[in-house]
Amino acid sequence: MIDRVVMIVVATISTVSIARAVSPAPQPPTAPFKVANWNVRSGMGIAGRVNPRINSDTTDCALNASKPGGPFWPAMDAVKDDADVIALGVQEAWACATPQKIRAYLGWRHATPERNGTALVTRYGLRGPHTVHQVAFKGVEGASEDQWLFGGDVCIDAGCAATVRIYVAHFTAPDDDGFTAQARNTVAFVTSEASAARNIIIGDLNFFMANRTRVPCGTDRATSPPAEVFAAAGYVDAWKTLKPGTDGATGMWNRKGCGSPEGGLFKRIDYIYSRGIQPTDVRLFAMIRPMVQDAPSDHAGIIATFADDGSQK
Repeated sequence: MIDRVVMIVVATISTVSIARAVSPAPQPPTAPFKVANWNVRSGMGIAGRVNPRINSDTTDCALNASKPGGPFWPAMDAVKDDADVIALGVQEAWACATPQKIRAYLGWRHATPERNGTALVTRYGLRGPHTVHQVAFKGVEGASEDQWLFGGDVCIDAGCAATVRIYVAHFTAPDDDGFTAQARNTVAFVTSEASAARNIIIGDLNFFMANRTRVPCGTDRATSPPAEVFAAAGYVDAWKTLKPGTDGATGMWNRKGCGSPEGGLFKRIDYIYSRGIQPTDVRLFAMIRPMVQDAPSDHAGIIATFADDGSQK
């Protein structure tokens, strides 16, 4: 009972630094748009095993993946150069890859503050204030760390004539009990907010989905209780929906003895969920040749395309 009280009481609301006075109220988007997520690992990257050119064990921006000539910022170009991408969720956004540094590199209008490295960066900004809510408290319900959810009405275009509600999160727990609690907390908060029936949740949620192809360090589990929380609430998993026969792993690069080929991605832990908006395409970015190349992060990034006719509100 004490844990439930803590989870309900502790929440904070903060405001974005960019205010808008747009009239009339924005409409649901009709043109396709894209949303991305990437755990950026502070710009440190993961060194390859063959002639590494970065030091991925330091936050010195002159030595790690974010250095001039390093792989981090060029990998971000997949988002920067695609004009349809309107939002990027980031995790572990510290040191060489803070939300403001990312926003400046992308040339976008707005980035929220970060809480434990989680933030939302948007091409055209937000309409109104952003929301931040704590979904995990260290030591409560199996959480390994304090974690937060950021959200807001993301502008689809430069004039903010249309918006879509997008949230970004980072989950941390040692097992599915903790991840399931954080999924429940996230869904409970989002469904209590505006646009409860029509929103997108993205993030490094860290829970495994079943591997169809067995790879070293992968999983043979048949179910994923945290994923079932999202499914029960009516959320569509973009990757599972559009590429049901492909594992779609997003972690972890260049790990000795893991993946196939060795050093390849071996677990799907980054997600794009939507409710009331249909995903039409999904893909990964920040990809490398395992062990041979230095990786810009230990995760691959994920981008989903949505086509919304406004009929689901």
